[in-house]
Amino acid sequence: KSTDGELFSDVTKLDVPGKPNEATLRFRKDGTMVALVRRDGGNQHGWVGSAKSPYTDWKWTDAGHRLGGPEFLVLPTGDMWAGTRLHTGKETKTGVGRLTLTGLEPALTLPSGGDTSYPGMVWHDNLLWMSYYSSHEGKAKIYIAKVRFK
Repeated sequence: KSTDGELFSDVTKLDVPGKPNEATLRFRKDGTMVALVRRDGGNQHGWVGSAKSPYTDWKWTDAGHRLGGPEFLVLPTGDMWAGTRLHTGKETKTGVGRLTLTGLEPALTLPSGGDTSYPGMVWHDNLLWMSYYSSHEGKAKIYIAKVRFK
């Protein structure tokens, strides 16, 4: 936190074990902050956390999947959708899934493989627009997907 935008102090320590390293933070309409965190230790599953203001009391749960480059949006409906590299056995794919405070439910696997991930996401004209990179066609390329929800 900061009162002048130059000097900052910690609000709290996010007590996430298992070598956390990449994270995305977003706010829900009610002011709840949500975090989606990649972990490279333990069972390597990502974690989902949430806290209400003043953001000092975090509740954490196992997302149920190993993640890479986690990104998510809170849609105007309040639903949360995540894009991430999903590890399924020996394969890696970039996927999209419904994110809740209790985990990630993969819903769509995008054309991808090998070195893939780091999605960028935006909600525009009632579509999820998502960019990501992948090496499934040989040399890594950047792709864009438009996802419509029913």
